Amino acid sequence: RPFPCNICGKMFTQRGTMTRHMRSHLGLKPFACEECGMRFTRQYRLTEHMRVHSGEKPYECQLCGGKFTQQRNLISHLR
Repeated sequence: RPFPCNICGKMFTQRGTMTRHMRSHLGLKPFACEECGMRFTRQYRLTEHMRVHSGEKPYECQLCGGKFTQQRNLISHLR
């Protein structure tokens, strides 16, 4: 059974997905960085952000050796 967003009407097949979507309308950001206090709607965004503080750059370009904190930045670099 589909789960509609009460605000914009977008339909979701899973309740959890709809709940995460609702955070965008409600401005809820339950995941907070303990280093700087920045808040995020999703856990993976906090995990990506933490690399700013740790200096970790797990995504490496096989062509030039450049390193990136986020996979999407590596993909953009390769284009």
